[in-house]
Amino acid sequence: LLRAAAQLGPPAYGVVVEIVRLHSDLPSVRSFGVYTALKADATDSVVCGVADAVLNRFRRFGDGDHYHAIEILDHLQAGVTEDNVADRAQMLAGKTRRLARSDDTRHVMLGVEALTVDPEEHSEPLLLFAHHLARVLSKARRWDVPTSVQLEWLGTMQGEVGERLRGHALAGASDVPVTDKIAHIAGRLASSTATAEDLALVTNILSHNPAPEDLAAWTETLGTP
Repeated sequence: LLRAAAQLGPPAYGVVVEIVRLHSDLPSVRSFGVYTALKADATDSVVCGVADAVLNRFRRFGDGDHYHAIEILDHLQAGVTEDNVADRAQMLAGKTRRLARSDDTRHVMLGVEALTVDPEEHSEPLLLFAHHLARVLSKARRWDVPTSVQLEWLGTMQGEVGERLRGHALAGASDVPVTDKIAHIAGRLASSTATAEDLALVTNILSHNPAPEDLAAWTETLGTP
């Protein structure tokens, strides 16, 4: 049935998504679902629908899942438009939130490079999802999506990945008070390493010449030498 629906093309893409959603536990279904989505225009809703279904199974890559994940995520990214950015960002954010609170990813190292930088080959799913989500957030900013909306997409994402993605959304944002940005960095000062997102946000904050009293939160967090 899946193959027949795929052969019918766009008119049957809804059927393809539903079959993949119901049977995404089967590697063959995931593989053919991704194959079908890759043949579609990158902006088509079938790409997001198939990605939503198959990426649920990518907690740990195996049996070709790494290849399929990279392919569908690249296609999803290529098709992000002003009209579909909300749907694709929220889908990726949901997947990233789920992984961030999983025991499987508790010790995953994200590195300190910007999340928008292409990850190394065979990267962990959490880093791969965060990379694509960060890139989507960058596009959303170019399309003047309010930062408050972007932060709503991220929701209550836990751990370092959530902090870094929120920092990425805040850096360069013109619709957020500088005090909110300062407060975010104050929360990050407990981290043992500074990431590219931290440095970008600090640079952005200092470019506004904040008053010393606004920066007092950093001193309070670090303490007096």
